[in-house]
Amino acid sequence: MKKPPVVFIAGERQHAGKTVTSLGLISALCNHIDPADIGYFKPVGQEMVTLPNGERIDKDVRIVQEFTGLDMPDLSILSPVRVVSGVTREYIASTNPRERTAGFEKAVQKTLEHLSDKKLIIAEGTGHPGVGSVIGMSNARVANMLDARSAISVTERASYIGRVRNMSKLCAEGYVKQREKLGFPLLKK
Repeated sequence: MKKPPVVFIAGERQHAGKTVTSLGLISALCNHIDPADIGYFKPVGQEMVTLPNGERIDKDVRIVQEFTGLDMPDLSILSPVRVVSGVTREYIASTNPRERTAGFEKAVQKTLEHLSDKKLIIAEGTGHPGVGSVIGMSNARVANMLDARSAISVTERASYIGRVRNMSKLCAEGYVKQREKLGFPLLKK
């Protein structure tokens, strides 16, 4: 199997901005690479949506399909490990948890084979390190399994948004002061 390079997007918590980072990276890459040559998948997912055919997949796969020009005809294979209600409990109660982890690994490998014709693959990690680690599929383990050549850790979304907001406020205040010096007629004191 040909192994395209994999970029792994991870975060220290759920809702850290991994999907937004994936969307931004894919958008930037599409300026340089044919979208048909870029693959995306979410190896371990935990928040599901239901497709029209009734199958449940991780919501981030659906979001990436909706907002990119990537060729993603089979969404179910792009969400190979689904940590839905009961999966963790069943894993812990299992008499052979290693066998279950091996099944998860096989599903991820099947997705890699499905994407082997791509020039680059974006793999988005799961919510936080604890989610996958309980079932033997932590972000670190999955990134190593994928032989990811690079990893992007998303941790600064909240402070980044705050910095952008503060910068915008300063720009707006500067604009008002400048207009005030000019005697801007619509400005009320």
